[in-house]
Amino acid sequence: MTYEIFEDSSFTLKSRANAWVIPPDHAVMVMHEISPSGIKLAIMGIFLKVEDDDVDNMDNKDCADALIINAIITASKMTDTQVGELTRYLSMPYKYRMAFQELEKRVNNTPTSEDLKEMFGM
Repeated sequence: MTYEIFEDSSFTLKSRANAWVIPPDHAVMVMHEISPSGIKLAIMGIFLKVEDDDVDNMDNKDCADALIINAIITASKMTDTQVGELTRYLSMPYKYRMAFQELEKRVNNTPTSEDLKEMFGM
């Protein structure tokens, strides 16, 4: 199995013991093919902040990030698993962590870090 997409991405494992969470390249590509276009558009807009006309300017890391994020979201939907159950094993850019929290809030009404800071007056 190859993991070049993950290696090209901004994502890293917090511990090698959790290597099971890394999807092989073939699985990433299959999930990209089967995921709805709405998810792909949301990833581009919410996670990467890329407009349709900017797609051609994406570098390899941005493309790999989009594919990994899509794999995480698609796998969570297919297995009825919370996104956080997969992302907790990964280190990622802060903007992605916040976007995943916002996604969880929208789907499950789970408060984000910002919501908790506001609730507790921090």
